[in-house]
Amino acid sequence: MADMNNLFGVEVGHIVAGIAGGVVRALTRPGQTLAANVSTAVVGVLCAAYATPVVKTWLGLADADMATQNAIAFGLGLIGMSLAEGVISLGNAWARRPRLPAGAPAADVVNAAADAQESAK
Repeated sequence: MADMNNLFGVEVGHIVAGIAGGVVRALTRPGQTLAANVSTAVVGVLCAAYATPVVKTWLGLADADMATQNAIAFGLGLIGMSLAEGVISLGNAWARRPRLPAGAPAADVVNAAADAQESAK
């Protein structure tokens, strides 16, 4: 029998907590259109569903109880749209000027290629 706490590899509790966080975020932004509120909630759910396992491991809470995991998922649902906007902004900045931190593996090669591309313009 399929695990009822898992839907497509995602914990159902994380989905529910993400929905709650996304809805709270949408409700606290008055004046938004219905489409904006729905998209805010959907992005919150997606962030909560897929980022909760990563965040709980990053925080050293890999063995956390379900209430703690769902609290993390709620928080990710609440800030999901802001997280998504931030990641997109970082990606856009990287696309305009691709750089790796000095000392990173292959950083010199990538940075030299970026410099060559800029000077060719």
